[in-house]
Amino acid sequence: QRHVNQWKHHFVTIAYSNYLYGATNFAKDQPPMWKRCLDAALENTRLVANSSNSSMVRRIGGSSSSNAINYKSYQNSQTILPLQSMIRIAKSKGNEKRVKELSLMLSLGYLGGVRERMVDPADNNKGDE
Repeated sequence: QRHVNQWKHHFVTIAYSNYLYGATNFAKDQPPMWKRCLDAALENTRLVANSSNSSMVRRIGGSSSSNAINYKSYQNSQTILPLQSMIRIAKSKGNEKRVKELSLMLSLGYLGGVRERMVDPADNNKGDE
């Protein structure tokens, strides 16, 4: 099971990078491409959480609701660029409600990026000893 999750993680990472490349070079103003990139980043977070057996924060709106947003999954630095672009597109369309929603998710992405920088250097230095 562990190897399967590692392979899934690798494939989702490749998908994320391909969606990011396509969105930045060919579809800068196309929300679906950025949404696919964001979905890949969120799936990557879910896979990492499942592989480390950490419990994800309960879904807002109740644990049984499949449409509830898992805010913990947005705490990932990979979500920052897609969210920034989706905010830019929503602003250009005058959709302020969507801009506010995405800005909340973006702040979680920044928090995740800070957390990654605080945790990862400690993990990387263990191998140097």
